[in-house]
Amino acid sequence: MLSGNYVPCWALGPNTYPVLGRWPESLWKARKLSDAKYDEYLYACRDGVVARKRNLDACREQEAEKEELAEIEAQTARVKNNPDRPWQVYPQFPEALAWLSVFWQDLPRYPFLLVVGPSQSGKTEWAKSLFKRPLEVKIGSSTYFPDKMRQLDRKVHDGLVLDDVRDLAFLSEHQEKLQGKYDAPIEFANTPGGTCRFFRNMFKIPVVVTTNYDTKGLDRLHTDDFLGNPDNREVVYLDGPVV
Repeated sequence: MLSGNYVPCWALGPNTYPVLGRWPESLWKARKLSDAKYDEYLYACRDGVVARKRNLDACREQEAEKEELAEIEAQTARVKNNPDRPWQVYPQFPEALAWLSVFWQDLPRYPFLLVVGPSQSGKTEWAKSLFKRPLEVKIGSSTYFPDKMRQLDRKVHDGLVLDDVRDLAFLSEHQEKLQGKYDAPIEFANTPGGTCRFFRNMFKIPVVVTTNYDTKGLDRLHTDDFLGNPDNREVVYLDGPVV
């Protein structure tokens, strides 16, 4: 029931009045409007749509990321607890254990671990099993670090797994990011205006790189000034599935 003959601007009637965007915004912030209904009201009000829609979309994106992470955690637990396929207990490689022990001490720089093996050998899962909560970043044929590197959090992650590097030239080009230097944060991205610029402190963060036998540039392990130096990398070769 209406009092008077005026109705909101989006309703049908001879007399209408404008509705400010802060009205649905305040209701949405108080959790009294769903995202979808707030979205609808924003356009109906035609007041400050762009700024308010940007805020709404940012919140939606963050909520979607949380839901996706929860889904991944649930499916990971489901796979690992499948009674028909007991979770793999991986063997210990002396080379990997010796490499990890290096991180017990403070050093100017640290070697990374390179795991070379055939496809479907379980090398990525084995690499992740070396840590409690590593960050896994898919590299593939990329020549630069993906944006997922922004997620690296020293308070959360105890290791970094760079998965499926398809050209060892990537490692040569980014050697400063692999050595965990102590005296400065490492720049991972930049733009002329500095908009996408970000740094990470890589000191004492163990880095594992996985690659296949058909990866380009494996000869760099013998010819490259950086990769050819055993002090800069430890290599584990897998002949077949990790069992």
